[in-house]
Amino acid sequence: MRVLFADDDPTARTLLTAVLSELGHDTHVVEDGQQAWDAFVADPVPLVILDIRMPGLDGLEICKRIRERDTERATFVLMVTAHDGPGDLKAVLDAGADDYIAKPSSPKALRARIEIAERRVQQAVALHSAESDLARARWLAGIGETALAMEREISEPLRTILDRSRALLDDPSFNDDQREQLGVIREQGIRLSGVIGRAVKLESPQSVEYLGGAKMIDLSEER
Repeated sequence: MRVLFADDDPTARTLLTAVLSELGHDTHVVEDGQQAWDAFVADPVPLVILDIRMPGLDGLEICKRIRERDTERATFVLMVTAHDGPGDLKAVLDAGADDYIAKPSSPKALRARIEIAERRVQQAVALHSAESDLARARWLAGIGETALAMEREISEPLRTILDRSRALLDDPSFNDDQREQLGVIREQGIRLSGVIGRAVKLESPQSVEYLGGAKMIDLSEER
């Protein structure tokens, strides 16, 4: 998993980087808050570990910015603090962090916290995927219901139009111009019938973009 870790303490950086490496994570390590924020903006990783007190931007400010930017909370934020009193914990939670760990901590404690964070990230990804699948399933069901309603409500009147236009084309009392107009009506009716048929049989809907950026379901014959 890609991890961003920011701490101005060389000893803390060395210890936590070793734990992250042991767990197999791809870690980007920075030394201050501004570097951390710039790195996150360039690459919003799923796990960010921040020391609370750093030169320039502190960890709490970075966490707040991440939450403002990451509205779906796709990033897990783990705060590292040298003080774990009630006031510090409240500040961490108010900033929007998911968890915190006090330092100094043993490699075992750090490993446990990071593994918990990793599981939470995996659960969030799985939940987001399930929600996306459910939303698509509902979207497809809505398309299917709409297509069936169109077929039911339009097919019979359309069949009548096609039958009557064909009969009128055989009527010798119409002149060439009238017959041409009847031919256009019949052609458009056949086209509409084809669109309805493709909508009913649609199995894997794809969107296409039209003028003005509007997106519509592709019901073209080329599909």
